[in-house]
Amino acid sequence: MLKFWKAISGSLKWNRAIDLVRDQNYESAVQKLYKIPQTGPLAVEVSLMLAVCHLNLEQPKLASTSLSQSRELLNQFKKKFSQLEYEYLSAYINVAAQIASRGSGLDEYHAHPDWQKIELSLVPRHYLSKFPLREHPLWDEEMIN
Repeated sequence: MLKFWKAISGSLKWNRAIDLVRDQNYESAVQKLYKIPQTGPLAVEVSLMLAVCHLNLEQPKLASTSLSQSRELLNQFKKKFSQLEYEYLSAYINVAAQIASRGSGLDEYHAHPDWQKIELSLVPRHYLSKFPLREHPLWDEEMIN
C-alpha cells in the first residue's frame, strides 16, 4: 500500500513540475523534481527535465550532470522504451549536451543524431511537448500545439 501512495505522490509532483516548467518557473520546478523518487523509466524523464531546467537557469554544469544521468538511465531502461522513443530521447540528450558543453566552456564531443531514424509523426506527443527537438530538420511547432 505504501508503494501505491508513493507512486501517486510522485505522479502528482511530476505533473506539477511539468506545469511549472511550462510557466517557466524553473527554480520551483527543480525543487519539485528533486522530490520525485528516481525509480523506473520515469527517472529518465525526471532527470531530463532537471537538465532542461538547469539549461534555462543558465547552469550548464548542473545540466551536464543531469544529462549524463539521463543517458545512463535511458540505457538502463532501454527495453522499457520503443526503438523510436529511445532514438528520440537519445537525440534530445545529445543536442542538449551540446548546448550545455558550449555554455560551460567545455568543448566536449557529442554524437550528432541520425535524423532519419526519428520519424517525428510517430513519436508520442507527450515526448514532443516535454522535450521538443527543434533541431530536427522536419520539426514543426504545430506538432506540439
